Amino acid sequence: MAELLNHDKSYSGTQLLAASRIIDRACFSSSIAYVACKARNPDPEACIILAKQLTGCANGMLAIVTKSCTEDFEKVTSCLYSKNQDLSRCRPELTAFEKCAATVSPSPSPSLKK
Repeated sequence: MAELLNHDKSYSGTQLLAASRIIDRACFSSSIAYVACKARNPDPEACIILAKQLTGCANGMLAIVTKSCTEDFEKVTSCLYSKNQDLSRCRPELTAFEKCAATVSPSPSPSLKK
């Protein structure tokens, strides 16, 4: 399991919260597959490949958006730090970040399109 965390960059909980909707859209199918596997298998090793795929998807998405939308990402994470992780109090920053991220991230899975 420790090898799941073996990547070049680590992200704080605040950074993951800031990017959570972007990660959800980009990694939806990987997430569904992993959750379904975990529901069927109590053994932590049974779903390791799917866990690696989900982790890789999230890390890849974060790498893309943090590189391309650095200023907006820093603004939203700074706001979240100062507002006790309350997304509702950081809507303008989050909206700007997600707008930028939409220009560089893959399209959402068809099941998430509205």
